Amino acid sequence: MAGISVVVICRNEARYLDGCLAAIRGAAEHTRMAVQVVVVDGRSTDATVAVATAWRPVLDLDVVRCTRAGYAHQRNAGVAAARHPWVAFVSADVRVGPDWLAEVERVPVHEYDVLLGRFTLTTPPGRRPWLAALTTTVYPTSTDDPFVERCSTVHLLARKEILAAVPFDERLPACEDKDLAVRLRAVGARVGALGHRPEHIARESVPAALTKLYREGVALGLLARRHGPGFPDLFGWRRATMRSAACLLAGAAVAAAVPSVPAVRLLAGAALWIAAGARNPRGWSKRDRRFPVLPLVGLHAAAMTAAGVGYLVGRIRPAASEDVTAPVREGQDGRARVRAAGADRGGQPGRHAAAQVP
Repeated sequence: MAGISVVVICRNEARYLDGCLAAIRGAAEHTRMAVQVVVVDGRSTDATVAVATAWRPVLDLDVVRCTRAGYAHQRNAGVAAARHPWVAFVSADVRVGPDWLAEVERVPVHEYDVLLGRFTLTTPPGRRPWLAALTTTVYPTSTDDPFVERCSTVHLLARKEILAAVPFDERLPACEDKDLAVRLRAVGARVGALGHRPEHIARESVPAALTKLYREGVALGLLARRHGPGFPDLFGWRRATMRSAACLLAGAAVAAAVPSVPAVRLLAGAALWIAAGARNPRGWSKRDRRFPVLPLVGLHAAAMTAAGVGYLVGRIRPAASEDVTAPVREGQDGRARVRAAGADRGGQPGRHAAAQVP
């Protein structure tokens, strides 16, 4: 690999960006590749841009200032500013290890178009590990489509040519990486995987985490409408949402049957709400048993309720306009550019043994 551009999108990330750039610099010192860092700012109101520019003396770093924030919009801006043939995405709260780029340098990148990276969620000192425990139950690997499910821009590498031909869809509120994976597979992109697992800081508050889950649920509902029955049930949320809806309807029936006993109605509603939220059995079976079960039940129920409501909104919201749900069409030009970059002409991902996504 001749060189790599590392894109870090930011909005009010002054607190975390410094550690991210320090880790990238440490990795750059252990590789012979040329490394460019592109910090894409989405109208930050804190010192994010100042923190980024302070690294210019020791990093080949460019700052791109967008007129609006948005995951997909900022990532596309980062791709446009990239000078090297491969682009890596990491989040500002990700800390790569010193061997990250050294591993990338050893990968036979001529065989691949996309490299999926995993990560390890870590809890900052002084905080309880509730988010790491909740992530295990809410985001289980639940499909036989690991490319789409594990394609995450928290840690992702791809050819710039591929990303120029199949850009991120800027109309999605979230999960633009899942949509990208579906469209990359459609044009025959070859997929590999990295072994390095950087640290991803679990920093969200409970309200922020629930808001994020709601937005992801809306996005997955939109994608299910867009791609039809072939779109995988990512993390089991579609099944969980249908089960939750059935449980809540049953709760409403119980409440209607005993109108003269308010306490019974309240208890029935609470019990069925918890049962509805916990109906993601694959995830719940993988829960961290070191975390107290009762708080986790409440968190898991709230999380699955937020994701489920979002999913239903994405599927049925009348206000969802045609232009929001219409797919990005790369057309023949996009397919030709992907194939020119080396993807299989049969329209299927590469089947190299080393390319299997774990």
